[in-house]
Amino acid sequence: MYKDIPSETSKVSFSTFKRLFYTEYNIGFSSPAVDACGTCMNLKNAAKLKQGDEKGKVLTALRIHKVRSNEFYKLASEDIPQSLSFCFDLQQVQPLPKSPIQDAFYLRQISFYAFCCVDMGSKRPTFFTWDETQARRGATEISSAILSYLRSLNFDNCKLLRLFCDGCAGQNKNSYVVHTLTYWLRNEAPPSVLEIILHFPVRGHSFADRVFGRVGKILKKTTVICDPEEYNELYRQVDEVQRLGKEWKLYNVKQLSDVVYSKLVGMKNFKRLRLKRIEKGNQKIVKDIGYQFYRFQSDNDEFHTMLKRGKSENFKLKFFPLGNPITEEKKQNVKTLFGKQFTNEDTKWEELPELQFYKQIIFGGRAEESIAEDEAAVEESEVCDCMEDDCDVHV
Repeated sequence: MYKDIPSETSKVSFSTFKRLFYTEYNIGFSSPAVDACGTCMNLKNAAKLKQGDEKGKVLTALRIHKVRSNEFYKLASEDIPQSLSFCFDLQQVQPLPKSPIQDAFYLRQISFYAFCCVDMGSKRPTFFTWDETQARRGATEISSAILSYLRSLNFDNCKLLRLFCDGCAGQNKNSYVVHTLTYWLRNEAPPSVLEIILHFPVRGHSFADRVFGRVGKILKKTTVICDPEEYNELYRQVDEVQRLGKEWKLYNVKQLSDVVYSKLVGMKNFKRLRLKRIEKGNQKIVKDIGYQFYRFQSDNDEFHTMLKRGKSENFKLKFFPLGNPITEEKKQNVKTLFGKQFTNEDTKWEELPELQFYKQIIFGGRAEESIAEDEAAVEESEVCDCMEDDCDVHV
């Protein structure tokens, strides 16, 4: 290593040592590039193709985007007394089965989902996992996982709860997640917790993305994964795993639309959403207010009551049945893949114990038995609006 006081035989300058250390050694100091920000990659690639003033405009847009994304880390690193902070995000879909053979690249497979909540203080993640035969990956699943995570936290002396997530409308930035937080704040939150602030940072810049990078390096080393429990074991190498149907359950959070205003005006443009609980006698009232910037806010902004007139929130959420239908085309694709990888003169894939999970799906009709018919139609109508313009000057 470089010496602070070079000897007579070591006259290499620090700049030379730094250049060799950075370029000649296979050492990395950044997070793995998994679930990277699409806007950053797009602007960097555009800058390589531009010249002169056009290149300057692209680099300026990149710097503005970086400033906005850094606001997430500044907000997250703020030490606010009597507060608790965590971020959450959904990882990119993993295939079931995961196979190295060439046919797997064009055959459809069953999806495995992982939703991650990260405590901003301890940096410890908690994974909520499920597969496509159990449920989809919409607002119902995300809201249920968040509710389960909130019930597991310790809120001693906590008055403020801060949440950070990206602006994906189909998963995080929607009324159902806000309704679930409203329900928890009014009915289940400890008396000390009076306020929730939900932040929507720039997509692709969060602690959950860093965790997914660690998971991606582990998954990359395993070429064959046949059972969902194999995925769970790999995720446990990072930290705690909660499995749907065992450690957590689905709730019909969409029934909250009957008592809470179903749409929040202007929510698409919100960067922060604030929920506040006010107690008047024996009544608990939750009000909301949204801000379009991370730091700036208008003096004319007012809180709005979340509860509809004449409605009461004194009820418990109902469980949502597990089960999601798998298309016949996907079943045939999985069957074809197993035929190519496992079936031979001596063995049929249906006889292998590690593939019994798929035998029930393909031949047993397990997924169709308990699916709620109206849920599929509602989920299909939820459009993901992730690709927003992140080059605005205001923060």
